[in-house]
This record gives sequence, C-alpha cells and structure tokens, in this order.
Amino acid sequence: MTNKETVQQMYADFGQGNITGILNVISDDIIWDTPGPRLIPWAGVRRGKAGAIDFFQQVGSSTTYEKFEPQTFIEEADTVVASGVGHFTTKTTGKKGISPWIMVWTFKDGVATQVKNHWDTYAIAETFML
Repeated sequence: MTNKETVQQMYADFGQGNITGILNVISDDIIWDTPGPRLIPWAGVRRGKAGAIDFFQQVGSSTTYEKFEPQTFIEEADTVVASGVGHFTTKTTGKKGISPWIMVWTFKDGVATQVKNHWDTYAIAETFML
C-alpha cells in the first residue's frame, strides 16, 4: 500500500468511527500537531498514540460532523498532503460551522510519524463562542 493509499484509508476509517484502524498505521511516537486557540479542544501538539487518542476523544466529545470530505491527495516521497472540507456542529453551543482543511502527513517505513492539521480556526472558534 502506498502512503497515499494509507492516508485515504485513514480517512475512510475516521468516517466509519474506526480509530483503531488509524492507530494501526501511525508510529508510537507520532507528532500530532493542530494549530489553533485553546478555545478549540483538539488544538495543540500531541505526541504518541496516546496523544492521537486524546485528539480523537476531544473531537468526538465536542463536535459532530455532518460531513467530513477529503477531496484531494498529493503524494511526494514520504509526504502526503490531503485537503478537504468539514461541516460540523459544536455540541456545547449547537452552532454549525464549515471549515476547509489541509493535513500534511509524513511517513517513515510505511507508518505516519507526523501530521500537521491546518483548519480555518477562526470559523471553528466562532462555533465555540456563546
């Protein structure tokens, strides 16, 4: 499986709620970097599989996705860039939001060692404000 196919499968797993499938293809010491203000529960840098699990728990406990659509995948060497859009509702406020996203995945020996998530953090943060 190419790195691009691995990333495509990770997004399919996310859509099916199969977080274990994602954990199986990331390194034990992955760096999971999601820039953004503290207002966004899943923003920040997390390390290792425990950090990835925390990321998914924060996303799941605070947000419901009506649509999470990967649209483009570009692979070069050990890097895969994925872009798409998310339509979501923030659970605490009930506010709906839409954010385009770009995620840059780095691989070594067939497993993801780093991901940097770029979102429209302003659009997301607005949905957390009362």
